[in-house]
Amino acid sequence: MAAKEGKCQICGEVRPLTREHLPQQALYPKSIRHLAGNLNTVAACAECNNSSNVVDELLKVCIGQIADAPWSKELRESVDSTLSKNQRLLRLVNENTRIENFIAANGNTVRAGVFKLPTELNESLMGAIERIVKALFYQHCGKVLIEHYEISVFHPDVIHPELSKKNV
Repeated sequence: MAAKEGKCQICGEVRPLTREHLPQQALYPKSIRHLAGNLNTVAACAECNNSSNVVDELLKVCIGQIADAPWSKELRESVDSTLSKNQRLLRLVNENTRIENFIAANGNTVRAGVFKLPTELNESLMGAIERIVKALFYQHCGKVLIEHYEISVFHPDVIHPELSKKNV
């Protein structure tokens, strides 16, 4: 059976469509998926629905460590389960995490883990996050994001001081 053709809600191209879960199902532990409704299912072309399970699991681990959601406990348990089953992913996390000292807003020194991905994985992870943003934008606004706006990823420290004064 051929896929129905239509406008991809992520890239805006008219192509055969598939169903894509964005955010990925991996971010919703199985124990709470029944609470999440349709899990943000969008119509996406095969090219936009090409994320690998490795990237989905990596995103789950990254978000699961810092998530503040009603199901944070379940998500952290799911992350622990994923890492115990996927030794390659666990090794990746361990090899790319270091402990550093930071000065908190209150002036105290805080020790925190810093996770820095290799460039090629960082690009894949940012691509997965960008797809989530595009899907959520479509669901909220009913428009394809890239037809109306652009997504930029940059560190806030690179904003020119004059720009930070304006309401942009």
